[in-house]
Amino acid sequence: MKILLIRHGEADHSGHLNEVGCEQMRRLSTRVKDMGVFPRVRLFSSKAPRAFKSAMFMSDVLGVDPEADDFFFSNDATDMTVKVVELYELVQEHEGKTDMIVIISHLEVVRDFPAYYLDMAFGKRFTKRESEHGKGWVIDCDAGTAERFAT
Repeated sequence: MKILLIRHGEADHSGHLNEVGCEQMRRLSTRVKDMGVFPRVRLFSSKAPRAFKSAMFMSDVLGVDPEADDFFFSNDATDMTVKVVELYELVQEHEGKTDMIVIISHLEVVRDFPAYYLDMAFGKRFTKRESEHGKGWVIDCDAGTAERFAT
């Protein structure tokens, strides 16, 4: 199984994707399409307009509707210790049932989750890294690796 963890595209001051953000997500969705076919895909998104619109670009290439939930929202006030544990549990629930999980979220989730997942699942140390808008990580749950995902 693969986990594709993406920070939403660049947004304007009102929290909606701007033209740069739309272009980031167009290019990224093309990159997802180039990864090949994953018959069993789940697409999750924050309900924030910038994340949900980003997820719609992925929806077009994956052929699945995004499942939007406030759970995938994060900001400076989010208790990331609790959030990454709950996200880990969500991933565990889908193991063996899903080929790829795509999560469109925010800085804190995209920054913190790969390190937590690799530590818990494989005992691997992975340094938290910032992620720019429209970029993220591909976590290979079989190999225990995480690689940058960008255009």
